[in-house]
Parts: sequence; C-alpha cells; structure tokens
Amino acid sequence: MKLRTKALWILMGDGGAKLFGLLATLLLARTFGVESYGEITYALSILGIAGLFTDMGLHTLGTRNSALQIQFSGSPEAQNGPSSLFWLRILLAISVFAIFFPIIWVKFAGQPQLRMLTLLFLISVVPQALQTEWHFRGTQRFRWYSLSRWIQSLTYLIGLLLLAQTRSVTIVPVIFSVSILFAVLFQWAGYKPLHELFRRPRIIAWKKLIRSGIYLTAGSFLFQTVILLPPILMELRFSLYELGLFGAMFKIILAAMIADRVFTTLLLPNLAVLHQQPNADIAGEIRPIVVWMLFFGLMGSIFLTFLASGLTGLLFGEQYLTGAAGLPILSLFLPVTFVNSVYLFGLISAGRDQSYLQAGVRGGLVAVVFMAAGALSGSYTVFLLSLPLAEAAITYVVYRSYRQTIPATFPIRAWRLVLVYLPIAGLGITVLDLNDAGLTANNLVVALLALLLFIAGARATGGISKEDLQWLKRRVQ
Repeated sequence: MKLRTKALWILMGDGGAKLFGLLATLLLARTFGVESYGEITYALSILGIAGLFTDMGLHTLGTRNSALQIQFSGSPEAQNGPSSLFWLRILLAISVFAIFFPIIWVKFAGQPQLRMLTLLFLISVVPQALQTEWHFRGTQRFRWYSLSRWIQSLTYLIGLLLLAQTRSVTIVPVIFSVSILFAVLFQWAGYKPLHELFRRPRIIAWKKLIRSGIYLTAGSFLFQTVILLPPILMELRFSLYELGLFGAMFKIILAAMIADRVFTTLLLPNLAVLHQQPNADIAGEIRPIVVWMLFFGLMGSIFLTFLASGLTGLLFGEQYLTGAAGLPILSLFLPVTFVNSVYLFGLISAGRDQSYLQAGVRGGLVAVVFMAAGALSGSYTVFLLSLPLAEAAITYVVYRSYRQTIPATFPIRAWRLVLVYLPIAGLGITVLDLNDAGLTANNLVVALLALLLFIAGARATGGISKEDLQWLKRRVQ
C-alpha cells in the first residue's frame, strides 16, 4: 500500500469516526436536553480518564511491537508478545473498573441517574480492551483499522437513532458498549493468526510492558488535562445545566480541531527527516510553519466568534443558545493548539522522548493549577477563560523544551497576526446575538468579510510575508 493511500485510509478512519461521533453528540444533546447531556459529558470524561489507565500506553507499545513482529516473526517473543499485551489489557480493564466502581457508587449516592450512567459507561473499558487496533496500525493494514472505526461509529449512531425515542439516558452507554463489540468482532475477523491472541501470556513480560506504559500514560494524561479534567472540575463547582452547555460548545471546538490534523499532514511531513540531517536549517523551516498554523487557527477562531450563536442554534437547538457566549472564548483553543502541535511534533521528530515527558509533566501541572483556580472562582466565564490559558501554558512549556533542542525562536511577525486578530474578534463578540437560532445569509456574509479583513491585515502588517506565501506554495504543490 502506497504512502498516500495509507494516509488517505487513516484520514478516512479518523475523519469518519469524528463525523459520526459529532452526529451522535448532536442527537444526544437534542434528545435528552441540557442537564442530561451534562451528565453524559461528565460520564464520558470519567471514561476518558479510566481509559488512559486501562490502556497504560499499551496501544502505542502494541503498535511498535506489531511492527517489529514482522521483522522477527520466528522468535518466541514475537509469537507470545501479542497474547501478553492482549491479556494484560483485559486485566487492567477489570482492575480499573473494580477501583472506580466503589468511588463512583459512594460519590453519587444522592444522584442515582448520574451514578448509573457513569458506571454503565465505565463497563465499556472491558470491550475496549478487546480491541486490536494496535495490531493493524503496527502492521500497516490501515484499511482494517479505518473500517473498524467506521463500524463502531455507525453502529453507535444507528443504535441511538433507533432507541433514543425511549428517552432513557441510561440506554446510551449500553449502545456505546455494543458498538465497540461490533468493532471488536470485525477486528478479530482480520487478525491473522487469531489464535495467537489467546495463547497463554508471558507473565514475566508484563513487568516490562507496565514499566514502559507508565511513562506513556503520565505524558498522555498530563497533555490531555485540558480536555479530560474540565467536566470533572465543573461537576464540583457548577450545575449540570452549565456542564451541558460547556459540553456542547467544547464539542464544536473538538470538531474544528480536525483541521489541525489536516494542516500538520500538509505542513509537517518533512520535519522528521530534517531533524535527522546534521546541517539542516530546522529553525528556518519551523518559523513559517508556526506562522501558518497560527494564521489558520486565528481564522478558525474568527469564524467561530462571528457565527457562535448561529452554529449553536443550528447544531444543538435553541435550548443551548445561552451557552453560545462561551464559544468565542473556547475558540482561542484553535490557534494555541495549532502552534502547540508544531513544537510537540518537533520534540517527537527529534527523538526527545524524555523532553516530551518532562514537558508534559510541567505543562500539565501548570494547566491543572489554571483550571482549578478558574473553577474555584465560581464564575462560569472565568472558568472558560482558564482553559485556553491552561493550553497556552502547556504550549509555552513545550516551546521552551523544544528550544533546548533546536534554537528556533518564536517568529516575531507572528505577534502581528495576534494584533490584527484582537480588534476583529472583539467586534465579533460585540455583534454576538444570542437570540439567533440559526445561520442566516447576513451572518455568513459578515463572517466572510471578517475573514477577508483579517487576511488583508495579515498581509498589510507583514504577519504573512511574501516569503511565507512562497514557502506555502512550495509545500502544497
């Protein structure tokens, strides 16, 4: 399979899964209302944290070991490796559920529906452990990987369409677990030879897998704190109604972040090679990438700011319109995350795994402080502001770690883009109409004019230089 074909299958799998996931989210939000959707948002956040400890980095290790298995297929380690990893994932899933169960049971003794919903979602860690996506990624069989993601997402969406009329929110995690099992069966059908999964595991190998997985889990958790922890913190200080509004607005941001993957695919493919060349001008190559990623992120933020109420009403319905005022704040995630992805990719490309982990620890801890302070304030707006600030703190720490590897300073001209963005975004906030329940032609025209104004300002101030345009033209040709 050619590289372009592999990339296409990966994008199809991830993009299709996110699209169906977004449709499922819209269905849930509209069917069950703001408060119940807040409960679902909280339960999924708990599941995300539990999933990290269930996986323990074994998905990444399994991908790497499956790739090595092709080269060393005759060795006992290669033959027993998959079964050791497979059974360890199952053991961890059962253990994590056993630990989380009494905590959730006691904490939500006075909220039986939230308790049942969270526990039912937690059960899905077991079918998740049965998945073998790591095998297909490691062996470069991306067609099976992508199709399994489509099957899971489609099954989940169809199940919700068929059963959502019951108006029972606790049916949602049941459908979720069943959809995972459908994907598992499809993956097992393509796993060859399947019997190697069910061999007796090498218990002695578990110690090494767990030791390696701890570092990966710590890094992943701390880098994802800004995504996983907000619903947990909100449940402690805010109402389920506010949590539901936040979950809806943040889902729009996560959907927009798909563009981050597209841009990094277009702009970063040669970066890993450059880091391996002793005389390469890596700093000179990084600067235009940072400028363009910031430019695209700010354009996304402007778009969401001017169409906040229209998009919210169109996607989630009028009952979520009061949350639209938070979308311009959360849209700041886009430029910050886009820039962060460049420096993170740089650390990985340069093989600085230890620097990557240290940046995750330091940045993640600072992010937790920002978010905790925002939650303790008791102000919904202040809490929303703390989230992009937390992401900015992670980005700054990652940037400093990358500079210790490559002397690539943040380009000064990028700040000109920010200066052009601020008055335009401020104008968008002032014209935000919370009574607008859908996209209108006037809204779209105003948003388009704002984007054109930003582009013109970026060129006029030198935020985007002639050299940047020439660089981008060379990369996309």
